[in-house]
Parts: sequence; C-alpha cells; structure tokens
Amino acid sequence: MTRARTMMEEQQNPYVGPRAFERDEKLYGRDREARELTDALIAERIVLLHAPSGAGKTSLLQSAVIPRLEADGFRVSGPLRINAVPSRIATVRNRYIYSTVIGLADGEASDPAMGQIELEGVLEPLEEKADGSSAEHVLVFDQFEEILRLDPTDWEGQAAFFREVGAALENQGRWAVFSMREDFMGGLDRYLGQIPLGLQTRYRLDFLERPAAMQAIQHPARDLGVDFTDGAADLLVRDLSMIRVQRPSQEPELVPGPYIEPVQLQVVCHRLWKTLAKASSGHFTSIGEQQVKEHSDFDRALGKYYAEAVAEVAGEAAASERIIRDWFETQLITVQGFRSQTLTGPEVDDVGDVLSGLQNRYLIRPDDRVGGTWLELAHDRLIDPIRTNNRTWRRHHLARWEFAADEWQRSGREASYLLRGDDIRRARRWLTQGGRKPNPLESEFLERSKETWAGRSLRMKIGTAIVALGAVVVVESIALILLLFNR
Repeated sequence: MTRARTMMEEQQNPYVGPRAFERDEKLYGRDREARELTDALIAERIVLLHAPSGAGKTSLLQSAVIPRLEADGFRVSGPLRINAVPSRIATVRNRYIYSTVIGLADGEASDPAMGQIELEGVLEPLEEKADGSSAEHVLVFDQFEEILRLDPTDWEGQAAFFREVGAALENQGRWAVFSMREDFMGGLDRYLGQIPLGLQTRYRLDFLERPAAMQAIQHPARDLGVDFTDGAADLLVRDLSMIRVQRPSQEPELVPGPYIEPVQLQVVCHRLWKTLAKASSGHFTSIGEQQVKEHSDFDRALGKYYAEAVAEVAGEAAASERIIRDWFETQLITVQGFRSQTLTGPEVDDVGDVLSGLQNRYLIRPDDRVGGTWLELAHDRLIDPIRTNNRTWRRHHLARWEFAADEWQRSGREASYLLRGDDIRRARRWLTQGGRKPNPLESEFLERSKETWAGRSLRMKIGTAIVALGAVVVVESIALILLLFNR
C-alpha cells in the first residue's frame, strides 16, 4: 500500500453516521436480509418491505439489494420517492405519478410536460431493448408511507396512483419493491386490490441482533486496517442495547435489550473513530476496550449528535435554537424522565421545516392516529443526553439570569435560584437593551425575585435597625450606670 493511499485512508471514517448507506458503501451485518429480500422479490415479483423507523430500509435497498438485482441482470429504477413538489408552472394531474415519472425519467420538476405523462408512457421507452424486446425492470419505491402522509385527505389522488401503478405491474416483465415504515401499513388496506396479488408477499426488516451488530462495528474498521477487538465491540454492543425499563415501585433502570438500532450504532462508531483519529493524528491500528471506555461515552456521543442536529435545523429554518431545545425537554420528556408525546411542534415560524429536519435526523418520529399526528423522541436513550446537553447549552448561551430562570422552573420553583439586588436590576436592564419583552416564565421569575428580595431587604433593614437600636440602648444603659456610680 502506498504512503498516499495510507494517508488518504487515515482521513476516512468507515462509519456513515446517521445517514443512509449509499450504493458504493459496504453494508455489514445485513447479508442474510439482503439475500432473503432479493430472493423473495425474484420469486414473487412484488414485495412489501416493512420495518420500524431507524431499522435501515433505505441502506439495505441502496447498498445491498439494488446491486444484487443489477448483478442478476435486472434494470433497476430507484429508490423512487413520491414526494416531489409540483412546479407552479406545471399542471399536474396526479402528484404521486408526477413524482414517479420525474424519478424514472430523470426529468426536471420545472418541465410542464412532466405533469401530464402517464406512468406507462415513461416505462415503455426505458424498457425497450435494441432488438425490440423489453428489459426486466424493477421499480423500487422507498419511504412509501409518504403516499399516506403527504395529504391524508387525498383518497382520490392516492387511489388513482395505485390504479396506474397496479396496471403497470400487470406486465409480467416488471417487478416492484414498496418499502415503508410498518406503523403505516394499515393505511394501505383500501388500495391493496389495485396491486397484483394485493401485496401478499411481505418482508420485515428488524433492528440488528448482537452478532450482526458485531459485524457492523468490526468489519468497517478492519477494511481500513484497524483491529476493533472482540472485547471492545462486545462492550459497545452491550451499551448500545440498553433500554430504559420501569420496575414496579422503583426508579427506571437501564437493562440490556435484544436489539441494537443501526442509526445509533453508526452515530456512536462515527464519533468514536473521529475522536481517536483526532487524538492520534490519524495514526492508530486498533481499538480496544480501554479506548471504548474512554472515548465512546454513548450518552455523550448522542448528546453531541443532538446538539449538532438541532443547531443545523435551527439554522436551516432560521428558528430559535433555544425554543427547539426547550420543546424537546418540556414536551417530549416527562418530569419523571420518560418519553412523552405531543400534538404540537415548537413555537417557531417554519414549524413544518423544523419537524421535517428533526425527523430526517432521527431525533423524533411521528405517530399518526385518529385525531392527529403525535410526536415523540425516536428512542428513550436520547432522554438523558438531551437533558444534559440542554443544561450545558443554557449555561454557555444564556444570560446568567435566564439560566437561573430555567433552573428555577425545572427545580419546582426552588427559592435558591431567585435573583437578588443588583442581579434583578441587571436582568431588567438586559431585557430593555435587548429590545424584547420577557416571556411569561421570565416575568414570573423576575417578579418573584423582586418580591422575595424586597421581603428579605425589609427583614435585613429591620434587623439592622434592631441591632442599631439595641446598641443605642446598651450605650445609654452603660452611661446611666456610670452616672449613678459616680454619684
């Protein structure tokens, strides 16, 4: 291996972090799933792939399944999404077909003609060979729950999409994979009759079991010549598998669970590698238990990831980072330290963009029920990292009195956090100079501080007066005694 290649690889991070694996990246720990899904598709022609959020459906398709299909001689289109936003100048007969056509034809969303093309009209030219025969074609629809989520009231448009796709799949030379989150599967029931065989063939992708997680940890490092030892990997797997359990009449505790979430594994390993590379200037050949203990603090890694994600989302949406952080802690986490759910997002202007950004970074997930979409943390292991990181952020980014106000609220109105004397005046001056009004919590905090300080000041003045009066009485008494004595 040349020195140039060695130096280049030293700068690489073999763990992708929170994003999906791409086509040219090796996905370890999923060989069985990739083989089983590919075999099911070839045998049955139409398959519904479903999984819980964060299990890695997109990674499996892009990095493992699509390359296998192409190696078997299939033409593969996708992953296709049905979430394209129609151009203002385009007349679109069906937004979902429009999205599919753009993905198939690599078309421009601004092309007015794209909004009128039927699915069959773009499939036939793609599939036609030089000899006039048709290529075997696989359509891969990813994040297919979007058909139900983009506009839950658009039953007519959804039905039209399924009729057109179903008609296209009557052609025996076409295969299809529909990949979606399993908590949305029930919404497909009314449309199953439009798809050949009614999506009877289904494949469930679960989180990683321990042996697969060990592969996902060790093999990427090994590809770059770094030995991630068995003991270190096992220690990391145990930490990643921890789940919060509420015992009867006891405080919640963390216990090892049967699965590891791929997204969390990638986040922690990515940050571990980054930390070690920085500490060693890119020169290290092994990762042992001691290094994992020193550098792979799981809660710290998740806390840093949370901080980076919130800062990015706030910047993209021009929203207040503090409001987003407060929303996480007050609406998504209970006082007892468990996940909560809310129907409302943070109070920012572009709340839709903020929520979408947080979902895409695997911090929150929606739970659609009758009556609305409930929002919750993506995993309960985020609770402690969020609380800790929020407190650190507030300490470094808020004025002293703002931090005290937050701590006062979180402590249940503990009087020790209230301001005194000059601090009260500085807080009011800070607000005046900043040109903003205090929020209800801040107003209550400042008023309570003022009242408490006024009462304390009065007591201090009374005490001082009593002491002074006592001193006068003592002096006068001594003088009187001396006078009587001199007589």
